[in-house]
Amino acid sequence: TAFLRVFSAPWETVGIILQQFPGGVLYNWVLGLNLLELGVALAAIIGGWRFLPAALNVYQVVFLFFILSSRGVNDPLVCFNRYIVVLFPMFLVMGRLKMGTTGKMVYFGVSLLLVLGVSAMFFMWKWVG
Repeated sequence: TAFLRVFSAPWETVGIILQQFPGGVLYNWVLGLNLLELGVALAAIIGGWRFLPAALNVYQVVFLFFILSSRGVNDPLVCFNRYIVVLFPMFLVMGRLKMGTTGKMVYFGVSLLLVLGVSAMFFMWKWVG
């Protein structure tokens, strides 16, 4: 297509990601950042299944399938960092976590790395993908 995006099944996109792992992450740090965000989204879906309303759980799963079904030709998770923001129930799950001091430090460290990575992408004009 004109935007180098193709429709594929979500499991096909995950299969392509697994084929590129870990070598693709070493050469393309944006793929590594997007892969980390995918892991956080999957953990939020699994962790939030108990206490979120059914409508929000279905919303998260359907929208994650939608994101994974539209992949880039060269990078399967291209623009994932923009689309993940729409999964707002993920942030409800993250806000409900009860953590001790160590958990809060790990959470702060991961959040700081994500903010630095996204800021670097913005300053290097890689924000779109």
